[in-house]
Amino acid sequence: SNVGIDFSFFGQRISGSVEYYNMNTKDLLLNTQIPKMNGYPTFNTNVGSVNNKGIEITLNTVNIKSGHFEWSTNITFAKNVNKITELMDINGDGVSDNDPANGRFIGKSMFSAYDYVWDGIWQVGDDFALDPAAKPGYVKFKDVSGPNGVPDGAITPLDRTVQESSLPNFTAGLTNTFSFKGVSLSVLLFTSQGGKSSNWYTSPGSNFYSRVNQIDLPYWTPENPSTTRPSVGYSNPKSWGFYEDKSYIRLQDVSLAYDFPKSILSKIKLTDLKIFVSGKNLATWTKWNGWDPEHGAGLDPFSLSTENDYSRQSGPLMKSVVIGLNLKF
Repeated sequence: SNVGIDFSFFGQRISGSVEYYNMNTKDLLLNTQIPKMNGYPTFNTNVGSVNNKGIEITLNTVNIKSGHFEWSTNITFAKNVNKITELMDINGDGVSDNDPANGRFIGKSMFSAYDYVWDGIWQVGDDFALDPAAKPGYVKFKDVSGPNGVPDGAITPLDRTVQESSLPNFTAGLTNTFSFKGVSLSVLLFTSQGGKSSNWYTSPGSNFYSRVNQIDLPYWTPENPSTTRPSVGYSNPKSWGFYEDKSYIRLQDVSLAYDFPKSILSKIKLTDLKIFVSGKNLATWTKWNGWDPEHGAGLDPFSLSTENDYSRQSGPLMKSVVIGLNLKF
């Protein structure tokens, strides 16, 4: 189902649209991990169903229109709620089963991790009864469950839970356009808020080639008892994902152009002449450590393969500046 409304007021000084959708998709073609003893680590199969519902809003305004000067604004907003409704029946009992290896859980969003719950950093003098293998400077995890479904005073694989999806909570854009006697300036700000991804850039690692200064972070030391970063010697024995918020605000596009007036063009026998300069991805404000929060990729020091490894398939976001000339005879 999909329903929307378009609106316009005050001689189109204010216009826009609101759209709501609710869509079910079935027989998804997904890549599924299987035991390597089969000869292949993954295979593609039509499995499961997903529900997507959300809202998209567009608002256009002409803020000032006086003489040769005009200022207009375009605002966009989109929110999508994604939920898996069906997966493979692995054990043959007629009921869909979760797929933790691929981050798929019924009733949860796609691209959700299954991992321990962060609870700070172990400090000197703490009681390590909850996790005897831990040391000061190690990541502390919450005791959320046990064999009977209740906390049992020990950190075990039963304490893993479904984490926040890497999908954003919402996205929005703001474009302001100014024009005056042939000169036009357009500025686009874009934001994506919410969603977390694993960022291996921030993991100290367990191998000597990983224990390097990949990124400038304040690691835990006895003299610097950080509650947000482990020690540089933390071996990550439980392979925790080091998840980070992917929220960001980006100056996505700035364009400045000048259209020459017809009085000048007629003298040089041209019908149209425009010069412009445009900058893309000029600045990004984010707390994400690494290359680009949009893709949520940080180089995984433990991986040397590009197969199913997004950290090896992406790179830093490219900034660009284009200067151009458009003319028509």
